[in-house]
Amino acid sequence: MTLNAPVCNYAVEAFYDLGLRKGDILFYTGYLDHLNSVGTNDEFLYKRIEIGIPLMSIWQSIFIGNKGKEIYDEFYSTYNNTEPGLFACPYFDAAYLIGSALDWAINRGLDYENPAVFQKSIRDVKFIGCTGTVYIQKNTNDRSISSLSIRANTYSPNAGVTVYTVGYLKPSSSEFLTIIHPIVYSDGTTIKPPDFRGTNNNCPFDNKLKQTFYMGRALVFGICFIVAAITAIITFIIWKKWWNIKIEELKTPQEISIQDFIIGASIIIEFFQLLSMGPDIRPLNSFIADIGDLVSLDLESFLKLENGKFWWLSTSVIGLCGLWLFLCLIVLFRIDEKYEYISLFRVLGFLAEELMPILGNLCFIPFISTLLDIFVCDESIGNSFTKSFLSKDCYQFCWQGSHIIYVVLSIFALFCYEPLAVFCRPLWQELESNLHVKSLPLYLMSKTVIQVILVVMHKTLKRSNEIAHGCVFTVLIILYTGFIWKFKAYNYGRFNWWQQLSLIGVAWITLLSTACAIDGNSSFPYLPLILSGWFLIVVVGLIVQRKKYPSLLYRQKVKDTSTLFKFAFSFGKKSQVLHSKITPQKLNLYK
Repeated sequence: MTLNAPVCNYAVEAFYDLGLRKGDILFYTGYLDHLNSVGTNDEFLYKRIEIGIPLMSIWQSIFIGNKGKEIYDEFYSTYNNTEPGLFACPYFDAAYLIGSALDWAINRGLDYENPAVFQKSIRDVKFIGCTGTVYIQKNTNDRSISSLSIRANTYSPNAGVTVYTVGYLKPSSSEFLTIIHPIVYSDGTTIKPPDFRGTNNNCPFDNKLKQTFYMGRALVFGICFIVAAITAIITFIIWKKWWNIKIEELKTPQEISIQDFIIGASIIIEFFQLLSMGPDIRPLNSFIADIGDLVSLDLESFLKLENGKFWWLSTSVIGLCGLWLFLCLIVLFRIDEKYEYISLFRVLGFLAEELMPILGNLCFIPFISTLLDIFVCDESIGNSFTKSFLSKDCYQFCWQGSHIIYVVLSIFALFCYEPLAVFCRPLWQELESNLHVKSLPLYLMSKTVIQVILVVMHKTLKRSNEIAHGCVFTVLIILYTGFIWKFKAYNYGRFNWWQQLSLIGVAWITLLSTACAIDGNSSFPYLPLILSGWFLIVVVGLIVQRKKYPSLLYRQKVKDTSTLFKFAFSFGKKSQVLHSKITPQKLNLYK
């Protein structure tokens, strides 16, 4: 839209009041300095910045060539280092035109006092001035245009509104357009916005109204810090009072049980859970990110939870936390044993023991993450807490209505689920007689604290500064790996070894993710680096495992059913047994 310069400010402010925002409209005007003429403290400046950036103009090029530079330097030194104004160059050329016309007439002995003669001298003269070659076009009263400057403005809080040259138009040249600087659009990028204003169907308000709500972010930081501190204190008390014990190392071969399989599977699942809490790996490879979200049970990242769907997940998690509390009470007070004559309690006791490693261990990070998401209201369409909305569901405004109910339920779920999960993690392995691979209670306690810290960082630091989050996350994982190396995680060497290697694998990919965020070049082939690093870790792991960590878990060999059927259908005849492959030892076993 083309605007006359004097009314530009008022027009921009009027369009803002009509609801237009960044990228909705592009203005062209005569000159640009007036946009910031009132100053940075003007109460309406924010309106002009919102939709008046960039403001475009096409103006006569000034201070061109050596002559232009000479005039600029002379003006700058003469007037105490003062920058010449935008109209200085045309004024200089107007004065030079009069002087050149007079010189032309005098040198030719013409009567320059005669208006007709002097006017002809002006039309005939041609010289190099401040704006390039100056002369009057034939049969017109217009001067020739050697070059036009395309200018635009940008804004920064420190410098205010500044003007830069985008390029030049040269109507009389074979090179009509020259671009020397890309246009910086309203979103701060050089990507051209679409010609049509898009609609936003994901939220009940225009996307352009969103803004960071720093008071809400500070509240999230405070709540998450309190949760992390309380978790650390409770965990230390529980470890010191009940679980400051050692476990016996596994030295003799044992038949592997389903419980041992669960411990092994938890190493793989927790590997992906840590990846989901770390720096964003989606710029490196979206497939790995999707697999990680799915395997780690991080449904928040894997599913789209807009328009009320997040509350389904939150309600489910709160309900499962209630179920966890109920099952833990049954186990802790041995209600299933006291009332074993009631089949319902026997079933509940069985379910409690079987679900403990799933609800209390594998679901720990997803549950804590979902419960803390209820407090993450760091975006807003206004300047009050009730104008902030939930980061996971922009349809839910915070600190009013149903959100208050979910906040109360989330606090209750957190302080019921966390302490019981901390206490019951080592309790489960004491209840399972078939479990041979056991975790050191100190490892389980430290894992609880580090998991909560990583979830808290994911909700706070990552949303504020991804690079800082990536650096801190990588350092924490490396320190945690050193802790596991020293104090051990399990009573079985092989599981210890692969637990350490999984943490090294997490540190490797988070290091690359952080490097990608710092570099800003997602086109760099990070995927080969990821895969080659993981391949090296696995190969080294297998070699060291074979030499240093013997296998102490075995599976019972499946009985030879084919020979069993041969023996059975021979009706026990000695000849059939002798001609078969059944050994005497197998015969006694089958009998």
